[in-house]
Amino acid sequence: MTLKPLIALISGAALLTAACRGELFAPPPPQAVASTPVDQLPMNAAFRQVDPLPTAVPQTVIDAADAEYALLTNVYERVSPSVVNIEVVVDMPVPGLGDQASGSGFVYDAEGHIITNAHVVADAVEVRVTFEDGYVATAQIVGVDTYSDLAVLKVDTDAQRLQPVTFGDSEVLQVGQRAIAIGNPFGLASSMTVGI
Repeated sequence: MTLKPLIALISGAALLTAACRGELFAPPPPQAVASTPVDQLPMNAAFRQVDPLPTAVPQTVIDAADAEYALLTNVYERVSPSVVNIEVVVDMPVPGLGDQASGSGFVYDAEGHIITNAHVVADAVEVRVTFEDGYVATAQIVGVDTYSDLAVLKVDTDAQRLQPVTFGDSEVLQVGQRAIAIGNPFGLASSMTVGI
């Protein structure tokens, strides 16, 4: 270290030490009045007067919250057996460098068709589907539509493992309605996200 930065560092440390001891600040003038202590300020006095117990939430609010949780739990239990995890081996020029991808999909029918995103299976050499019970099956890509970002896969497995998802009517959807997404982001086990 050269001499100038060392002197600046020592000077800075000396100023900081003096400031911490109050040596850099002049004493208040004799006519100065001490400010009101923080605990005596009107706004803080109001916060100090807190009831020892919070007001109980009305039972109707608790019942409504419980009904909301019961609804979400029910939707998850009905749909999650139809949700699958997709793992893809991608053809890359450098092996080991981004040569794997994953995503979510769902069982479309009892014939073994599975719907996923087109970007999940792009450039795939091998596609594996993991079902909710942990069973893994190799899938074939049947079709891809990059415009809508949809792909159809086909697996050959026991019919009992194929639980097709039940579709709603997209014509009756309205902005602001609840939306629930169940999937396997980043290869995690089935998760659920709620929004509108």
